[in-house]
Amino acid sequence: MPCGQPGSGAAPALYVVGVDVGSTTVKCHVYDRAAAVRGSSCRKADEAAKKNDCCFGTVDTWLLYRLTKGSVFATDYSNASSTGVFEPFTKCWNPTLCNLLSIPMSIYPPVKDTSFNFGSADSEIFGVPIPITALVADQQSAMFGECCFQPGDVKLTMGTGGFWDVNTGGNLFASHRDLFTNVDETAKMARSIVDSQGVCFVPGFQVSANDPYLSASFMGLKPTTTRNHLVRAILESVAFRNKQLFDIIVKKVRIPLQAVRTIKESTEKAVVFCVTAVCSGLYRDDPSALWSTRV
Repeated sequence: MPCGQPGSGAAPALYVVGVDVGSTTVKCHVYDRAAAVRGSSCRKADEAAKKNDCCFGTVDTWLLYRLTKGSVFATDYSNASSTGVFEPFTKCWNPTLCNLLSIPMSIYPPVKDTSFNFGSADSEIFGVPIPITALVADQQSAMFGECCFQPGDVKLTMGTGGFWDVNTGGNLFASHRDLFTNVDETAKMARSIVDSQGVCFVPGFQVSANDPYLSASFMGLKPTTTRNHLVRAILESVAFRNKQLFDIIVKKVRIPLQAVRTIKESTEKAVVFCVTAVCSGLYRDDPSALWSTRV
């Protein structure tokens, strides 16, 4: 490992990657040894990783690295689990996910127990070497502070988000969210209602720019809004995008468009096709008849 771990014999890394996982978008910041912010792009980190000269970690990893003057590179289970890349069942970084994201496994810190002797802060910082015997993430430390020591104890936090932290004892539980099991179900959900009830989905990913503030949003949410309305709004947003492109084509080509042919690969696209036909003005009695489809 290139990050100055005990026994590695390597010099401290030139760059340290900090990831903000507390927002709707993952923001990556690259710090040099003087802790100067280099920007919100991972480009420099990618270059450093290729040279095996890059470290990844949350704030605790960075603080530990700085306090020990680069001699200790590590994290604990509570912080590792907040990254979304740590597999709690095997207690290791997820190699499959890292491979899909093209993230080298070499940048991740060793994961230790929350209560562990991580070494000591450099004596030049506080005048004396102070032992660092624990690392813990905010939600888990809040549970401990509220004495949630027994299985079944729950800590509810309402701050930057709403969090239910449950002490499950020695047992792990996987979350199975009751959404939908396959994409084709979205068509059934969208057709189960007459419209989106005024709910609009605004995609934030249609601009090819590295904008960390770009995000998607729902507008027009009401107490009566259901997940079916949300799904229909998302599908309709694709149709509205098609309508935008249709208007550009009509304006530029200046040739009357009579029919649109496409390949219907899945049932949820039929909903998008029909809404697109209505929005583009190609609607007759049956908008689906305007589309020459092939399954």
